Amino acid sequence: MTAALELLGLRKSFGGLVVTDDVNLQLNAGARHALIGPNGAGKSTLVGLVCGAIRPDDGQVLLFGRDLTRVSIHARVKAGLVRSFQITSLFPRLTAFENVLLAVNEHEGVAGRLWQSVHDLRTNRDRCHQVLEELQISDQADVPVQDMSYGEQRLVEIALVLALKPRVLLLDEPAAGIPSTETGLLLNALRKLPAEMAILMIEHDMGMVREFCTDTTVLVSGRVLASGTTAEVMNSDAVRDVYLGRAGQARFTGTSPYV
Repeated sequence: MTAALELLGLRKSFGGLVVTDDVNLQLNAGARHALIGPNGAGKSTLVGLVCGAIRPDDGQVLLFGRDLTRVSIHARVKAGLVRSFQITSLFPRLTAFENVLLAVNEHEGVAGRLWQSVHDLRTNRDRCHQVLEELQISDQADVPVQDMSYGEQRLVEIALVLALKPRVLLLDEPAAGIPSTETGLLLNALRKLPAEMAILMIEHDMGMVREFCTDTTVLVSGRVLASGTTAEVMNSDAVRDVYLGRAGQARFTGTSPYV
């Protein structure tokens, strides 16, 4: 079976600093995979290499067997490789629906057209309503983003990327900045994402990782330290020693977000 996303020997250096060192990773369709690691581990660089924001010095990025290593960000999105961002990048004065509609129109190539068919307009609007309904925020469709809670804004951002019809979704710290009282809202929404979609989640909240991800890869100093089921990785002495040190092991096995 062809992997949904496959990283083969990715390498990247900035001057004499190696930030991605021979990284190999494979996600099958339907994967729920976490990428974790201490600050400075190279997670953000790896995400940049996968989405096309950074060009690797060596290695390949494959999407369902297609080599996207030298393909633009826009072309990767068209192919079904889509990412969210750590910080919301929405238009605050526009409604949730309008934010998602802008993304859909751009993706479908109708943004900025003076003349658009009624069919295109209706199809795109229906798509927006569909994803807002899937994430259970359809009742917020006409609310300006600036009037929504931060957790609800994160859901709008996820709705936006879902509207781009991803086959592989990169979630870059989806829980960042969300109050603990709203993480349940985010988790419920994530669980409703299409089962066939492969998801790579970069996350610091170990509670979120345990609840959502079946597999986990640990990155340290640009290299893969461990990869396997989330339970195996969390129980690995090597991961605890290198990731936090002996003093932090108790915190690592708990639900602290400070990881």
